[in-house]
Formats: sequence, structure tokens, C-alpha cells
Amino acid sequence: MSIKRWFCVSVLLGAGILPGAYGADLSDLAFLPAAKQLVGATSFGYGTDSGDLDDASGSRVSARASHEQTFIQSFDYGIGSRLSVSATWWHTWTTTHYDFPGSARTEDHRSNTQLMLGLTGRMLDQEHHGFDLDLIATVPGTLSLAMTRELQNVTIRASGGFYHGGGGRGFDLVRDMDIDVGRFWGYDAALQGQLRLSSAISLDLAVQYVSSNVDNARGTADGDTFTVNFPDQVNFGATLNYQMIRDRLVMRLGGAYQILGQRRDLYADPALDLLTAPRKRRSVGLGFLYNVHGR
Repeated sequence: MSIKRWFCVSVLLGAGILPGAYGADLSDLAFLPAAKQLVGATSFGYGTDSGDLDDASGSRVSARASHEQTFIQSFDYGIGSRLSVSATWWHTWTTTHYDFPGSARTEDHRSNTQLMLGLTGRMLDQEHHGFDLDLIATVPGTLSLAMTRELQNVTIRASGGFYHGGGGRGFDLVRDMDIDVGRFWGYDAALQGQLRLSSAISLDLAVQYVSSNVDNARGTADGDTFTVNFPDQVNFGATLNYQMIRDRLVMRLGGAYQILGQRRDLYADPALDLLTAPRKRRSVGLGFLYNVHGR
């Protein structure tokens, strides 16, 4: 799972980051662990994705259809009333079918594991300033600000920041080969709302934009070097939260719909350029938030 893919998962099920101001409800958008409180998040997701890869003349090089299963485990610990640290581990299993003109269908099975560490600091709180302002940093690669405002039965959260990715070799699902990609950066912005339907049930709605890489990402495959322009994406998510045990255990059921733009692999010889058609990705997930220690 890439940094950009992880953004959507965190918006969908809140896995890996639990930012915001202090609150007792684990599913509240304005939740931050109290001092010495340990909170866990476990989620399972399934998603589908498909698209074509075309050459510079517009002829189809291959057609791809992917099915991905994801398991995410995270823990968030409150160092103090305004600071928490988090660790997120996820594993993905991906099955991809490729259709090449004039040849039989091929199938590829891949798995991938990643670890992300995070730090959340509350700079301002709603009690004294009318809203909560959090600074969130993760390794590898993200830095963002989140502003949260709690009303009687509604919570609004707006966030934005930067991501940094690349810098390694890995399997590219689009091209069905291993490629090296240099470092690159981009930005994202998200708006989330939470409506409390009852004391135990709430509904989250989210929309998020993740930019393409702002600078040029250099890629290498089969000894040839090219420039990669990754696609912009717009993500929509909805999650239903149910407090199974008040302030101790929350079940979350969510879905996401992603619209991805066109990716371009640009060579020195334009005749070698490759591009993907805009595509859509759908995913569903089941998650649990639970208080492990403290509070």
C-alpha cells in the first residue's frame, strides 16, 4: 500500500491516526488519548480496481483488474494531555489479472507489509480557542494540520498537509514489473463531518483530495529511465460507528469510492510514453476501536 492509498484508509476507518481534541468517545473525530491511555484500532478492508495501460498512439498495452485485502493494526498512546505517539502496521494481499492483446490472461499474487510511526501534538484546544488545532507528523512521509470544531450533535474536521514518497524499488501493479522510483512529494486536503444519531451511534462522511506528485518522480524499468506523473485522486468515504461498550469498544463499518486521474510515464522518446485511463476504485471495511489501558 502506498502513502496515497493509506490516506484513504485513514479517512475511511480512522486507522493509524486518531487525531483531535480530548474526548471520551473513541470514534469521535475530536478524540485524542489522555495521558498514559493506550488505544488500539484494528481494521479489515477489501477493494477492487481496474484499468487499461495504453501506449503513445492510444493502443492498449494491457488491461488490469485487481482485488486487494488489507489488514491494519495501530496503537495510539497519550504521552501527555496534548501529545500522543502512534504506530501503524498493515499488510496487503493483492491478486491482479492482466490481459495482453494476442496472449492469454496472466495472474499475479503479491503481499506487502509496511510500518508507520506518528506523532500528534495539540497546539490549540476548543475550550480556550473555540476549536482544536493539531499538528500531525508520520514517518515515512506526512506532515499535516487538522482543525476540529465540536457542536451539539455535529463535529467538523478540516485537514491538509504534505506527503513524501518513493525512494525505493518495488512491484508496479500498473506495469506488471519491478521499477525504481525516486523521491517525490505532493499535498492533500480533507473535510470530515460526524453526525451523532444517538448516544451509541454516529455517522461519518468524508471527502479528500490527494494531489499528483508536484515534482518530477524519476522511474527506472528494464534499464530505461522515465518521468512518472502519478494520478490525482478524489476520495469519498462513509462510516457508521456503533459503541458496543461505552468508551471501551467501538465497531465501525465503512465504504469508500475513489476517482483516480491519469498516470503518465514519460520517456525521452515520446513514442515510448505509457499512460493509464482515469479509473475508479471501490472498497469496504470493518474496523474496531478499543481502549487497552487507562482512562
